[in-house]
Amino acid sequence: MKTKLFIYTLFFNTLFLTAQEFNFDTDESLLTNLQNNTEFSTLVEALTLADLIDDLSSDNTPQMGYTVFCPTNDAFEAAGIDLSLITSQSQIDVLADVLLNHVTFYGPFLLASGESYSADLPMANGFYTDPNDYSTWTSFVTITNDGLDNVTIDNANLLFADTRVYGYDENGVAQDNYMIQVIDQVLGDFSILGYQDNELSNAIVMYPNPANAQVTLSNSSNITLETAMIYDLNGKLVSQINLQDMQSEQVIDVSSYATGVYMVQIIGDQSSVVKRMIKE
Repeated sequence: MKTKLFIYTLFFNTLFLTAQEFNFDTDESLLTNLQNNTEFSTLVEALTLADLIDDLSSDNTPQMGYTVFCPTNDAFEAAGIDLSLITSQSQIDVLADVLLNHVTFYGPFLLASGESYSADLPMANGFYTDPNDYSTWTSFVTITNDGLDNVTIDNANLLFADTRVYGYDENGVAQDNYMIQVIDQVLGDFSILGYQDNELSNAIVMYPNPANAQVTLSNSSNITLETAMIYDLNGKLVSQINLQDMQSEQVIDVSSYATGVYMVQIIGDQSSVVKRMIKE
């Protein structure tokens, strides 16, 4: 019993030290903690740009809670994401999907368990047929612990683990229920978000969107297109389509694609644009 008590005490003291290093206040909300910490100023700016502040506010926190993987400013810089270049609505929509790929409503999930495990967590940017059947979800991240609490989340490393925040109101009632997990990389490769040309963006239309079997790419400009690069929300290249012989429209077969959200980078001779495509 004393051994267990020592382990629990050590565990919670470790979490306390972690929270102190990032100036987290467990009595405050997730957003207040991020806004009060300069290490997450880029994340806060991105959430604001993507219009997700309200979604992650205390008013919209589900009873079972969220786990949020929070990339540091250095993580955004390493990913090549320059928020000043994200100006069109299509880019902002993609950015929102990127950020929701860091949120799971699986609940406040503890990662530093001291045990070896691997687990897939459904993420908030995905779709599902049955929320209780994980096989119907379309977006996951994979958590791996080597048993020594060296934890990875897909391509990212866990820097600081398991800071649970409650956001107590003036009556001492918890309004938040978040587990903050600090990571050193943005989940996925989304550097293409910075590529945008407003003229091309206004000229390119993809329909129908959402798509089922095929999507039509329409170009109303005189800009010559070269290639369409289609990425999933993990930044993996799914398909590359030659557009050099395209006239004003080209049909793209997406019947074999899994249900979910995709980023389509359309590259012209001197510019490019990113569009968001939903596959039903």
